[in-house]
Amino acid sequence: MKKQLYLYVLLLAIIVIAMVKVKEHMTEHKEDAIRDLPQIKEQGVLRLAADYNSVELHASADSMAGFQYELAKEFSNFLGVEVEIYPIGDIQESLKGLENNEFDIVARLIPVTTSLKNDYAVSTPFITSKHVLVQRKVKDAADDSTFIRNQLKLAGKELYIPANSSVATRISNLMKEIGDTIYVKQHEIYQDEQLIQMVAAGLIDYAVVDEHIAKKMIANYPDLDIETDISFSQLNSWITRKESIELIDSINSFIDKFKTTDKFKSLQKRYLK
Repeated sequence: MKKQLYLYVLLLAIIVIAMVKVKEHMTEHKEDAIRDLPQIKEQGVLRLAADYNSVELHASADSMAGFQYELAKEFSNFLGVEVEIYPIGDIQESLKGLENNEFDIVARLIPVTTSLKNDYAVSTPFITSKHVLVQRKVKDAADDSTFIRNQLKLAGKELYIPANSSVATRISNLMKEIGDTIYVKQHEIYQDEQLIQMVAAGLIDYAVVDEHIAKKMIANYPDLDIETDISFSQLNSWITRKESIELIDSINSFIDKFKTTDKFKSLQKRYLK
């Protein structure tokens, strides 16, 4: 337990430092003019906001790795520019930075919704994801009221999710479906991986996280169960500004070509299977 608590403190420190660096970047790079592909190529730099976790973006030895990281590198090579990737945990902060021209693309595991399509330019989908319930395994699931396999048993339970997570809407709809209250706690600092660790440590009973991240971590936490779905599989895309017409066209052109390659299949197998 002490080792896990120490890990939480260390992770919190890393997150706080990253947030400070991002704030400095956002102050330095705020722009008022429309930023599209010609401006990106003139500057020679593409700026992305991505979530920091073992699937999308993370440190690996003396370099960076992750599905979004490697996809971004391929796209920057396609454009002939450098890429800067900033770790942003909060999706709303990422979108605000996009609106202020601090970032050019929001690249993360987020379902495409009607609301997103109304407000932003959404790329051709290239992967799917869904949200699952993280809970501790029990000896006799049939006789243990704390173990949830049927969504009806979510009534009265307290579920932790990252702040501003897209799954909040799904849980709200789920409450209507089961005709009962589900208590949702949005954690202001921790993201999916840290919430999984909190369940493993017994600090919370339930978390709702992205399935890809849960599957990536489950090998290290064999006492956890992630087999209860909270949402259906949904399409995932990159997001940019509606005004960045040339950029979204280039993104779609890149995705249409790259997702048919063996390299893309290799990335999926490495990070999403």
